Amino acid sequence: METIILGNGVQKIPKAYKATSQKNYIYLIQVLGDPKFPNKIVYKIGTTCNIIQRMKQHLAKYKCKKIILLWISPLYSIHTALRVEHKFVREVKQSDWKHIPQDRFFVPDGVEEIIIRVRKDWVVKIGEG
Repeated sequence: METIILGNGVQKIPKAYKATSQKNYIYLIQVLGDPKFPNKIVYKIGTTCNIIQRMKQHLAKYKCKKIILLWISPLYSIHTALRVEHKFVREVKQSDWKHIPQDRFFVPDGVEEIIIRVRKDWVVKIGEG
């Protein structure tokens, strides 16, 4: 059975907005049980206006067993959210982290937190759950 779990950094799922609202959340998730990457934890950064709907889409697309929501940002304009996502992906590609298409990546051993800079630094602990 596929599962969506709230990680330690997420207290509740925020309100969904219509796509026409021009507002988005940025999220960071762990994708566990992906058949393309067995026994590995895949991380993904993305944006959405409806967290629950997007997580269900990820479960279906990646055919994974479990998704852990590690972090959800406050609500930002769609332009700010996309800019932050693209900047983070660009930094991952330039680092020693392994980038996977569709804004996914592997984190090297020993990394305990990921910093996402929006208007301030958001420190996300990446321990499982």
